[in-house]
Order: sequence, then C-alpha cells, then structure tokens
Amino acid sequence: MFQKALVFAALAVVLGIPLALRLMSPAQAAPSHARSVVVITPHVPQIRLEFGEAFARWHREKYGEEAFVDWRSPGAGTSELVKILESQYMSAAKAGKFDFSDPSNPTAPAGTVSFDLMFGGGSFDHGRLKAGVRVTPPGADKEAVLPMSVPAGFGEAEMAAWFGRDGQGKVENRIGAGQLYDPQQFWIGTALSSFGIVYNREVLARMGVPEPRGFADLTDPRLAGLVILADPRQSGSITTAMDEVLNAALWNRAAREGWLPELSLAFDRERADRTPWEKSLSAGTMERVEAAFQEGWKTLREVTANARSFAPSATRPPIDISAGEGAEGLAIDFYGRGQAQAVSGADVKNARLGYVDPEGATYIDADPASILRAGPNPELAKRFVEFCLSEEGQLLWQLPSKRDGRSADNPKDGMGRAMGPRMYELRRMPVRRSVIAAHGSKFVDRVDPFAIAAEHRPANWRGAIGPMMGAFSIDNADLQRGAWRALNAARGDSAFPKDRLAEMERLFYAWPQTRTADGKQLPFTAGTFRAMREQWRDPAAMARLEVGYFTFFRENYARVIELSDKD
Repeated sequence: MFQKALVFAALAVVLGIPLALRLMSPAQAAPSHARSVVVITPHVPQIRLEFGEAFARWHREKYGEEAFVDWRSPGAGTSELVKILESQYMSAAKAGKFDFSDPSNPTAPAGTVSFDLMFGGGSFDHGRLKAGVRVTPPGADKEAVLPMSVPAGFGEAEMAAWFGRDGQGKVENRIGAGQLYDPQQFWIGTALSSFGIVYNREVLARMGVPEPRGFADLTDPRLAGLVILADPRQSGSITTAMDEVLNAALWNRAAREGWLPELSLAFDRERADRTPWEKSLSAGTMERVEAAFQEGWKTLREVTANARSFAPSATRPPIDISAGEGAEGLAIDFYGRGQAQAVSGADVKNARLGYVDPEGATYIDADPASILRAGPNPELAKRFVEFCLSEEGQLLWQLPSKRDGRSADNPKDGMGRAMGPRMYELRRMPVRRSVIAAHGSKFVDRVDPFAIAAEHRPANWRGAIGPMMGAFSIDNADLQRGAWRALNAARGDSAFPKDRLAEMERLFYAWPQTRTADGKQLPFTAGTFRAMREQWRDPAAMARLEVGYFTFFRENYARVIELSDKD
C-alpha cells in the first residue's frame, strides 16, 4: 500500500505541474488596453469562444470600454475545479490574507484569489462555493467559515426582469424541484441542463437492442462492456444524473404505491423547520422508502456493471459512443445533442448518435455563474453575469450559428444585427422563461425545460455516490464485470442450482457496514445514511472506511465468480 501511495503521489506531482501551468496561462493575451475578467470554467471551447467574443462586444457597446475574458480551463470536471478553488482559499486564509473581523463576511484585497468568476457546472457544486472552506486563521483558537463566492448584488427589479414573478409577486425561482438562483445570489443560473442517456443507434440496431427510454434500460445485460460513463468523483454533472436515478426511484415508487402525499409533506416540513424528512414518516412508509433506496442503488450497481470505462470528464462518453466504442451512457443534454450534431450535421433526428431525457426522471438543473470572493476584478465579474442574463447572452445558447442558413431568421438586436452564436450551435437551454417564450420557435432544440422538469426533490443521498460507487465499481471494475457476467450466465441456465444462484445474488448486491467512532455498525440504508455521512466527514475515518468498502466488494465479487463454477 505504501509503495502504491508513493506512485500516486509522484503522478500527482507530474500531472499537477502542467495543470498549474494551464491554469495560470491564458489561452491568448488580452489587448493592452482591455480590462480582463478571469473565469475558471468546465465549459467546452465552443462556449468559451462564443461567450468571450460576444461579451467583449456587448461590454464595449454598453460601457464604452474594452473587456476581455481570460478563460482558465484545466480540462477537469466541475468537482475538480471546486477542489482547485478550495486549495487557493485555504492557502490564502492560512497565510493571514483574509480578515475575519466580521465572521459573516470575511474580506481580503482584490486579487487575493486568482479568479473572478466560476462559470458553469451544476447548482450543487456552486452551492459548495457558497458553503466555502473551514479554516483556523492565524492566531485564532477556533475554526471559521470562508465562503468562496459572494452575493452578486443585483436589485429586485433586475432579477424580476430576468426571471419574472410568481403568483405572490415574488421573483420567480423554481424549475421543477430546483432553483434558478441562490436566494442570496451567491450563484445565479445562466442556462439550464437536463441529464439523460446518449446512445449509438447503429450499434444498438446491430445488437437488436431497442433505443433507451429510461435509466433502467442501461441495466440490460446485453450491454455488458458497452456502457461508457464518467467518474462521478470528478464530474459533478454525472453525479447529478446518478442522483436523479436515486431520486426517481423514491418519488416514482411513492406515486405508484400511493404514499406521495405523506412523502411531500415530510419534505415540506424539512424545508420549514429542518426536521429530517425521514423522521416525519410512519414506520410503514419508511419501509417503502427503504425499498426505493435499494431499488435506486440496484439500478446504479447494474448500470456500472455494464460499464466499459469511466472517463475523467462528462464530455468524453458522447464522443466515445458516437465513435462506436460503446452503445449507451449518461450525459448532459447539450453534450449529447452537440456531439450528435458534430458527427451528423443539422439532421440530428437521423444521426447515429441519439439523446433522450428519461421518462419520469427529467431533472432540470441551473447551470450557474458565481462571483468569487476577493477576485481581481469584482465589477467586471458582475458585468459578465449581467451579460449572460441579457437577451443577447441568453440567445447564444440556442440559436443557429451565423454559418447556418437558418440564422437568417434569428432575432435582431437594437442595431438590426442578427443575434446568436457566430460559429457554433451551443445546444443549451436559456434560463429565462421570457426568452424561451419569445424566441423558442427559432431554437435549434425546441424543448421547454419548464414543462418537462420533474418535481423530484433531492433525497440527499447524493453524498454516497462517490465513495460507494468508487468501491463497488470504479476501483473494482474488472471483478465487478466478471461477477456480473457470471451472475447473468447463472440466471440464464435453467439447470444452475437455485440455492447457489440465490447466494450469488445476495453477495452481488450486498452492502458493507460502516463502523462508527463508538464501535457501532451501521448498515447502508435510507434510515442510517445521515449518520453514515457524519462518519465520512472525518478524513482519517473516511480513508479507513473506503479501504474496508473496497475490500468488502472485492471479496464478494470474487466469491460470486467462484460460485458460478458448477463443477
């Protein structure tokens, strides 16, 4: 184990040097007379190009001065970018650069942190920026909280112009079960994302497998070795997609079995007085919740058992699947649709690559921007968010590019110029209802995200996806695939001993216990999950538990393979 740790440490150093260089070096130099806003982002180059050019033009015309977007994109997923920011803020705080005199608003001179803004990623990871890091400042005797983002500070009239008002006259802030912006404006959605399934029509046709309609279709044993996923420990967007598998299992089961009203009331109570929703349910309903919990995790176990690989970024599965290296996978909507267009042009309906929002489980999430605390240029950062929410910025997401003949019908700006992207269709959905209502008929993708968004409120099981999936699949991939093949072969053999098959089933789907600091053993259930999560907050305990989880699954899978031998 020690030698293995040294190898990983060496790799981290080798890989970390070019990563740091990429972060600290802009893609192109800013004009000498332009102010720069430094934006760290997981967004693809096409988005960076279109938004960089359009913001510079908009800023010049509105504010009468040149502005330049200095993009910093290390090619990592959003979760990795958050870790990069956490490191910067921790280092600055430990060096005494932040003043914690007002604990609710730590301050530091502009430029203390290298970045002005994080642009892109899901609301969960932007919520992590708001939650910040916990540090003990020099000379202090207790920890303090350092939020990494700051409220954007837009007025109510501006927010209402962008987001509209609800039935009570308040600024609208809902899409399905999610929010469009943080109520304190620590993050503000600039686009919307759904999470679904990307698939290769040609590969599925050759196999005689129907095109997918829901997440459960990825568990088909015929797809063994043909599902391509991203690693949820590195990709926040794929974690969100997997979280929706769990949430859909809960809410859809509640709707089928008639306990949806009780579940909804429990979540309402948690929102009102922070009583954990599980505590408000009857014992009988909690048993049904446990069944839904196991159902969702069983789906994820089988999806990952079919996996050929786990990419470090959510952009990769659509590319590999379009190349025929896999049949299906999870993807953000615009990655799937964008790749379909890249390989087949405008005729996406007949493209070899398809994308579908899963039935009954279409979670729509805001894709936000967050202004970072103590960045070099907070004024320009706020203006960048303002641009993203302007009609010009919103229409970049969905109009045909000016290279496409359809762009002749694009809406015009105040100077009579066609709006929309110059080079690339970005295939994202705007966050503003008014823009969709006014111009949706001109969009490349004629989808109303507000109409299809599911009302599945998060069950808060997301925190288990990284550690558990790492142990039961990613770090045990070969053994899991072998056990899955063995299990399905036994299922298909009418002569296979039933008692042995039952034991293989039990072992394949079993969960390890979590040992607490006081020696208790917690099973992996909906009812114990909050207590388990508390154990994971201790890094030393988590390291020990992860080794135990990994070993548990490794031994179980090996035993499944051993039992598959009838001789």
